[in-house]
Amino acid sequence: MSKSISAISSTTLASTKIQKPKMTSYDSTTSTFPTIPSNIAAQLPSVHFGFDELKERISKFTLEFDQFIEARRVKMLEDKNAFIKEIADVKGIKRKRNILPYR
Repeated sequence: MSKSISAISSTTLASTKIQKPKMTSYDSTTSTFPTIPSNIAAQLPSVHFGFDELKERISKFTLEFDQFIEARRVKMLEDKNAFIKEIADVKGIKRKRNILPYR
């Protein structure tokens, strides 16, 4: 059986030829590209994208968003400090009652 496999593979390899791609040269003097007129920009319609309005709206949103974040940050810090103070008060009360040892 091994002889038949080797015979098949050798005939398959012999019959298969790898062809190299053909090299072609490009001559820039015989270009087939269409010519573009020099005043093509003048032929285009004018378009107004409204960048100034968009820039104004973005800056307004940025200011409002920054104010919102700052207000929430201040409230969060106040709540955090109040919680820490409350925990400290509870620990102080428990120490006075000798529930918690000093650490």
